[in-house]
Amino acid sequence: MLQERTAGKGLSEPELALLWACAASPPGGRGQRELAEFLAVSPAQISVLVERLDRAGLLQGRLAPGDRRRRLWEPTAAGTALWRSIAESFDDLELHRGAA
Repeated sequence: MLQERTAGKGLSEPELALLWACAASPPGGRGQRELAEFLAVSPAQISVLVERLDRAGLLQGRLAPGDRRRRLWEPTAAGTALWRSIAESFDDLELHRGAA
């Protein structure tokens, strides 16, 4: 059902999960380690996914205050718009609102 509803959006399931995790992040974004923990995947996998979505213009990173080695990730305007269009396709399931 996920593939059917996201067809034509150009995202793999792991990329979609990352976009969702960033869209659900607190203001200011999350670091890659937090994203990996949130999605229960390896930091290496998050690194690859972040790079892909950054290159696609769907995520943006900024330096974390007080730690110039760490970047915080959040959706760009294009990433937010894409996530909203995907989430709207799930309105009948209430998935994007956290309901089971």
